[in-house]
Amino acid sequence: MSKAELLRSFGEDGDSLDAELAEVRKRGYERLRRSDGEESLAVPVGSPAIAGLALSGRMAEEQIQVRLEELRDVAARLAAP
Repeated sequence: MSKAELLRSFGEDGDSLDAELAEVRKRGYERLRRSDGEESLAVPVGSPAIAGLALSGRMAEEQIQVRLEELRDVAARLAAP
């Protein structure tokens, strides 16, 4: 997806999108909380990233770090030669 397509889909200006992407890269993951209680977590596969790995569903707050570690583990195995 091009940056222009991202901007259209999120309705944001380029500077705020760039800032958000920089924060995601710094954190090493993205977490989205939907109003219906579903959570989505995503981590990069490879460095530099060649893909992403995500999961979504209902998760208790105390499960978030556990699920992130599981995602990171699988992503590392996928990226291994």
